Amino acid sequence: MLSARRLTRPLRTWSVAGSPFPPDADLPTYLLSGGSVVAVQTKAVATKALTLADVIEKYREDSPHHLEESTRKIQEIHFRRLLEVFADKAVKTFDASAAQTYVTDRSRRKYRGKTIQRQTIEKESQTLRQAWGWVTKRSKDVPAPAFSLKELSFPNSREKPPFMSWAQIEREVVRGGLSESEIGEL
Repeated sequence: MLSARRLTRPLRTWSVAGSPFPPDADLPTYLLSGGSVVAVQTKAVATKALTLADVIEKYREDSPHHLEESTRKIQEIHFRRLLEVFADKAVKTFDASAAQTYVTDRSRRKYRGKTIQRQTIEKESQTLRQAWGWVTKRSKDVPAPAFSLKELSFPNSREKPPFMSWAQIEREVVRGGLSESEIGEL
């Protein structure tokens, strides 16, 4: 049973100007315990590590309004490619070596029988950096990217043949010695 004596002692010692009441204590618990601070049991909240997919989703929710529709479509393509490799990658562990792993992996893949071009991989990496930087400026819980594009080693680009007129292309084809894919590139 709660007695008046138990409640009046803490109330008598409490003053408006200089309260001995601890600011982090719960008032009813403090009063019921006779003026002693009782540690409040709190559950430890396990926070989910921020992933690259979370950063991209934050960017999609608050992306720059001035971008054209075609730019947004290309960004979505780049995001899909990035998430194929790094969907569950924690942002804190994404550094230059992880970005280099992506570059190496993408350079080994083929699209329509050809390796993916250096420029495509660079643009995908640049899209990631731009989106990540945008989110970092707007959210305190997202750290800045821990890599720059200058740190990455991209594959050598394929050399394109010099410009030729239609007559020059026909002469090359008649001369022979070209494969079907080489003829297609001319």
